[in-house]
Amino acid sequence: MTTAYAAKMPDDITGPARHSIGGALAVAAARGDAALATAAKAAFADAMATIAVVGVVGSLVSAAVAFLILEARPPGQKEAAATPGEPSPEPSPR
Repeated sequence: MTTAYAAKMPDDITGPARHSIGGALAVAAARGDAALATAAKAAFADAMATIAVVGVVGSLVSAAVAFLILEARPPGQKEAAATPGEPSPEPSPR
């Protein structure tokens, strides 16, 4: 998230204000710079939105992979162990 936050900050902001919201708000309070505080808050909100979208996409991809890979079985049914010399049971249809 730090990278996304730093990327959203204006280019003329340097030092601790560019690396964290806490640093930016501390510098803004010390200088009385309301524009810096506003820019830091906007950059933080934009970074959070970016990270949230990445998380949602990752979750959806994980769910799709799990759905496609995991075998569907009726509740309570365990996989039958094949005895030597016998073919293993056919997987249940999806």
